Amino acid sequence: MNQDKKNILIELLDDSNNSILIIGCRATKYFHECCEYNILMVGDKTESRIINDKKIGFIQIESMKRDEFLETSNKNASYLINNEILKDNYFTLSTKINDVGEHKSKIIKQYWNSTMIDVTTDVQKATNAMNKSSLYDSAYWTLSASYNLSKLSIACDGLIQSPSHLLNQLKDRKNEHNIDQYFNLLDLEIATKSSVERRLQALNNLNRSLSTITNSNNELFTRRMKLIDNKIRWFIKNKMITNAFVLLGYENTLVIKKIYKEYCNSKYLSTHNYKIISEILEEDISTSVGKSTIKMLQITMDEQRITEKLDILNNLLIEIRDNIAN
Repeated sequence: MNQDKKNILIELLDDSNNSILIIGCRATKYFHECCEYNILMVGDKTESRIINDKKIGFIQIESMKRDEFLETSNKNASYLINNEILKDNYFTLSTKINDVGEHKSKIIKQYWNSTMIDVTTDVQKATNAMNKSSLYDSAYWTLSASYNLSKLSIACDGLIQSPSHLLNQLKDRKNEHNIDQYFNLLDLEIATKSSVERRLQALNNLNRSLSTITNSNNELFTRRMKLIDNKIRWFIKNKMITNAFVLLGYENTLVIKKIYKEYCNSKYLSTHNYKIISEILEEDISTSVGKSTIKMLQITMDEQRITEKLDILNNLLIEIRDNIAN
């Protein structure tokens, strides 16, 4: 990052009590003009906020207390691997970042193992749902598994997945792999401007529902949606339709999981071993989430197609395990 942008960020965010760290794609070679600056501020408070600056665009800020930051375990430190220090009070950041650097291989291994568990769990849930003829749920877990498999594949190169750059990260994989199969799993063949618009509308509906369920900060929710909308419009303008389609698929998958988790927590229920979308619909959790919203997700509900995807997922998992073993 050039010094002018660093100076702007420091001027906007400077607080004598906080250290400032850039994380996410802006600390890597993978970033677009539309990408926000993910900032971690470490000091004496905990909060989330989003700024839209005329000079450099969106800045997404997470604040955490110094002790909590320093006590971050290796298991939870993968988000710190890509970083750039802007301001360091009392060597708070450098102390932890040096530790992360020394244990990078261990952190990546734990990240890889955790992701492997997520993929296999998703595949099992998709299979369970298919066996019960619950196509909504099987389709959801198959898509979730596809994103987690992509994350796992990228992690094989020691990299942390960046959802906005997932396709480029897959293309840049060092080890040979059948990239067309990954693209098949992510449904790139149906990525069009209209399907992107439908996924964006679905995300708006889902996030509105989540905001209501959790009584979230409405201003933060609005700014978050503006940030995503700005990114999607930039992708469309620059004819990067597949990038927009994949990012929205990832975001929708994530927020559905959050809605279901919040619902279960509020009712003191355990999550089902395969149901998710069907339960959201059956329990009428929110007026914003109905069959019309689910349809806008652009997830295939065709039984044969889902079965084909599950076969691809299982075969690619075997391939990844074999490559790691060798």
